[in-house]
Order: sequence, then C-alpha cells, then structure tokens
Amino acid sequence: MLRTKEEIKKTWDKIAKEYGGYRRKPWPPIKEFLDKVDADLLDIGSANCCYCSDILKQGHKIYAVDISAEMLKLATKEIIKIKADATKIPIKRKFKYILAKALIHHLPTEKDRIVFLKEIKRLLTNDGEALITAWYSKEKGDKMVNWGGYKHSRYYHFFSKKELEDLLEKANIKNFSITKSKASIKINYIIKIKN
Repeated sequence: MLRTKEEIKKTWDKIAKEYGGYRRKPWPPIKEFLDKVDADLLDIGSANCCYCSDILKQGHKIYAVDISAEMLKLATKEIIKIKADATKIPIKRKFKYILAKALIHHLPTEKDRIVFLKEIKRLLTNDGEALITAWYSKEKGDKMVNWGGYKHSRYYHFFSKKELEDLLEKANIKNFSITKSKASIKINYIIKIKN
C-alpha cells in the first residue's frame, strides 16, 4: 500500500494528463462556495485548478498548491502555482477563501491530516471561510482505489464523521460543520470552516 507522500506524489504525476481532462463542472457545494468568492483564493490540492476560471475573470488571484508538478502544469498560466506539500505551505499571507477538494483523504497519517488542518487555520483570515471535501464510504480506514479506470491505484483514507470531528478539534478548529453531499455517484463529506 502507498503509505508515503513521495509514493502518492509519483502516482499523481503518472495520471496527471488523463486526470486533467476529467473534471469539468464543480459539484453544487463547491460551486456555491466559489460563487461567493470576492477576493483571492487559495486552492490546496488544486490539481489543474479547473473549477476556478470565473474567479480569474473577476480580477482575483488564485494560488494553486499541489504536491504534483505534473498536475500544476495543466493549470492555466494566470494561476500562481506552488509545488508544495499540504502540510508545509510556503505562504505567509492570509486568505479570505480556502478550498481543499478531495485532498485530506490522500494524506497518509493522522499527523499529516492534523498539520494540514492547522495550515488552513494559519492561512485563513479572521473573517475567512474554508471548504474541504473528503470521499465518504461505509467502509472505513485505508484503501487502495483503482479509480476511473486508471492503471495506477490511489491511496485513500475513508473517515467516519467522528474521526473528522476529532481531527478538527486536535487542530484547534472550533467553528466548523460537517455534512454529506452526493456528487454524481459518489458521496462526499463537506467540511466548512469559519474563523
């Protein structure tokens, strides 16, 4: 099982070109979040940043953070691309809006997940809002998923709601909500954080 971030990064680099054309429209909770963005956006685990073109049209900047250089190559040139681990984001400024879609379930350890959440807390303005999504499954724990017919399996950790609540509390995040939302055939946890 892929248990190191380096192995996980290599998998994303390998599937980048195929994956880059997969997502076209945001699921409703993400669209709802992006529709209210009226300032620069930090997109952590951005991949090709495919959902965010309207933000650029409004004159705001998008900072795209991803561990995979190959994924970042697929994002448009107007986007500020930062190749970095989600647990060590080399940015000092704060953001009113932070998006982290389908990322937390790829982090291989509890420590990584807590540090990632602490990074969101550090980078969020006092009036800021963050949206995090995670795949839901009735089966919990670590799994390898051969998703979308790709030749390379991807590492996932499937959470219980209680586990997510515990992680947020360990990261000292107090103001949050966790709901479930169906996107096509997949159910996702939608985690909203406010400072």
